[in-house]
Amino acid sequence: MRRKLLAFLCASMAVLGCGSEQPPSQVPRVSVAPPEGMKTLSASAALMSPLAANNHDASQAIPINLEAVYGDYLTAVGQEDWYYVHTPSAGKLTALMVPPNDATIDYDLSVFRLNASTGYLENQLDSMYGPGTTEQLSLSASAGGYYFIRVTSYAGSSETTPFYLLATFSPNPDPAEPDDNVTQARAVSGLPTLQQTIDNVYDQDWVAYQVTTQTNLRVRLDGQTAGSTFFLDIFNSNLGSMGRGAQGNTYALSLSPGTYYFRVASSSGTGSYTLSLLPSVPVRSGTLSYIQPCWSNDAHPVNYGYGMRFRAKEGCELIVTGQAFDSNQQAASFARVTVFFQTEGISNIVRKDVVADVFGYFTASVLVPNGYGLHYYDNWVSGHYWDWGYVDVYSTDTAAFLGSDAIYAFSYQVYQPH
Repeated sequence: MRRKLLAFLCASMAVLGCGSEQPPSQVPRVSVAPPEGMKTLSASAALMSPLAANNHDASQAIPINLEAVYGDYLTAVGQEDWYYVHTPSAGKLTALMVPPNDATIDYDLSVFRLNASTGYLENQLDSMYGPGTTEQLSLSASAGGYYFIRVTSYAGSSETTPFYLLATFSPNPDPAEPDDNVTQARAVSGLPTLQQTIDNVYDQDWVAYQVTTQTNLRVRLDGQTAGSTFFLDIFNSNLGSMGRGAQGNTYALSLSPGTYYFRVASSSGTGSYTLSLLPSVPVRSGTLSYIQPCWSNDAHPVNYGYGMRFRAKEGCELIVTGQAFDSNQQAASFARVTVFFQTEGISNIVRKDVVADVFGYFTASVLVPNGYGLHYYDNWVSGHYWDWGYVDVYSTDTAAFLGSDAIYAFSYQVYQPH
């Protein structure tokens, strides 16, 4: 039925455009490995054998169903296999082609839209990575549209090993789509926070990051959908891999001028995520504040003769909070911070490593070691013996000093009313 519909569409146009196409865009032929853990395509419905099939031009395109995986063959260099698919509503159409696992074989993938007014096929996009590389692209599809998919042998072929083809449809893509191919990468610079969605298990979101001067920064990927796991691949300007980042971790990058690429994909599930590009490291901390739940009635600012300072009880946990800032006086999002506490006269130094939140705020719970009560304060009802408590904050990554404070560390008291 669909083949008859295609023939009718072609015949009803005043021009013979069903096989016409625009020249393909030039894409660097470099290998970009598919994300590990993504769903592997395998034949769920074999197309006609290459001896029987004659889908080597657009007028003989084979209709395929959305969400079904097909296997087919290219048996000569330069040969083309054509297919077409119908989109039921507006949304995102993704085409994915996995070539034979052979370093000598290089297949390309293209998608065309049938212009119902002219009868011509309009080239939407080409995916032309290197040999043995999964080709993938996406486009904004219209309701009731017909889209033609072409698989071409640029180099090599196989009569015995098929390629696999999938066309999948997403009705509600995020505003950054389509961005499933490096040529569709969203260009950004500075320190943006990007909120996007993995709308199907094959979805790949590409970002092109522009760097004009030597830049030190941190990158972090956070998934926001329970049960889904995403990851981040980082590439240099030649699409050479610079590494992979796991969801929920922060990674430091030192980048020279150029264009770099981030690719977010799913190892399981779909949903929303946040990709944050952050200042490199903190250079100072703001005012520190304290809470001591174990001594809540008496843990508060007092004046023991050296100004109003927080008083904490020795031998009990103290919660230290603060905010880290970078050299531009901006919040050092997700900065790694180390908080030290030492009681005067005690060699034991308590250390706590924490990670700040997106606004640079950090919280560390440290023990206030017991001291000797080297200082005395007379409050007319009793004598308070106390020591200095020293709080120091450092950058965990660079060991740079961020700030410090001194508080009253209460040791004990002796009742002596006047």
